[in-house]
Amino acid sequence: MSNMDFRRSDSLSWWLAGALIALVLAFDLLSIFMPQVAGMDLFPGSAFSIGVVFAFCIVAAVVGAAMYYVRRLNLEDAARQSRSGADRGP
Repeated sequence: MSNMDFRRSDSLSWWLAGALIALVLAFDLLSIFMPQVAGMDLFPGSAFSIGVVFAFCIVAAVVGAAMYYVRRLNLEDAARQSRSGADRGP
C-alpha cells in the first residue's frame, strides 16, 4: 500500500469516526438537556419515542458506515492489485 493510499483511507476513517461520534454526542445531548423531546411519542399513541428512533438511526449509521468503508477499501485494493498485475507482464 502506497503512502498516498494509506493517507486517503486514514482520512476517510477519521471522517467517518468523527461523524458517528457527533451523531452519538447529539443523541446524548438531546437525552440529557431535552428529555421531554427525546421521550415524545413519534405520533400520538405510538409505542416508539423520538429517542428510540434516533437510537435506531445511530445503529443503522454505524452499520452503513462500516459497510461503506469496507467496500471502498476492497475496491481500492482490487484496483491496486489489477494495476500491479498489469505491470508485471506475461
